[in-house]
Amino acid sequence: MNGIKAGDIDYIILRENSEGLYAARGAGALLRGEVAVDTLVQTRDGIERIVRKAFELARQSNGAPRDGVRRVTCCDKANVLRSYAFFRSVFDEVATGYPDIVAEHALIDAMAMHLVLKPGHFDVIVSENMFGDILSDLAAATVGGMGMAPSAEVGDTKGFFQAAHGSAPDIAGKGIANPYGTILSAAAMLDWLGRGYDDERLLRAAEHIRRVTEACLAGGLLSADLKGKSIDCRDHRESLRPARGLRLWGSLVAAFRYKIFAGWRAAELRLALPTEGKGPAFGSRRVRHLPPEA
Repeated sequence: MNGIKAGDIDYIILRENSEGLYAARGAGALLRGEVAVDTLVQTRDGIERIVRKAFELARQSNGAPRDGVRRVTCCDKANVLRSYAFFRSVFDEVATGYPDIVAEHALIDAMAMHLVLKPGHFDVIVSENMFGDILSDLAAATVGGMGMAPSAEVGDTKGFFQAAHGSAPDIAGKGIANPYGTILSAAAMLDWLGRGYDDERLLRAAEHIRRVTEACLAGGLLSADLKGKSIDCRDHRESLRPARGLRLWGSLVAAFRYKIFAGWRAAELRLALPTEGKGPAFGSRRVRHLPPEA
């Protein structure tokens, strides 16, 4: 992407994980090998919940990189399907409660083009589950690949954080996987905990991880998929120890290594149906352009 430099892309894609077309997973119908049917489900409660979260995230943001405007973009296909027209109408209703945030619409096909041609325009993007799934892979490609994309699946009381890419057993143990998506997912986890418990220490730790990540990338600590040398957890930990004020980061690596880093195995963001109202309700991916200029 010519002309795009570090800092020019910084937005969140938010998708409703318990509804949309993926709610038909395992429940579709195949009639006599001739006709297949899957049902797309959108409810007012589900749409209102995800849209409110999008506007709250926009309020917490620094605005879009291009103009500093805090905005939420509703991505749909309202010109064709009634379910998406319903999503848009509920979005517009919720938007009236956030007069300080710019609200706009984009059709999914046009959005795929916009994320390539004018990514700096976007701050928070909200969509139905499948559209968010597709767009988030495209978005990851614009910032270096799936290995750069963190993700969060959160509900009112539960959260699950992981790199957005799928597992890669074919490269397990070779030390060539990109760890940045997982590391940035840890920052997202601390953000979520810090805001949930009103703990500034956790919020500072999250921001510290992001600053260190940017410093590592700017310093040339790149994995093979970023045209660099192979790296693993130990490379990151050892490279950061001499730096001033990074004792906390060393502790985070030690604490998370077994649960998050072991084998660098992470699953794709999957449909997460709530269990008795306690499971993840929606997922998001933070997309930032962090690598240094070519």
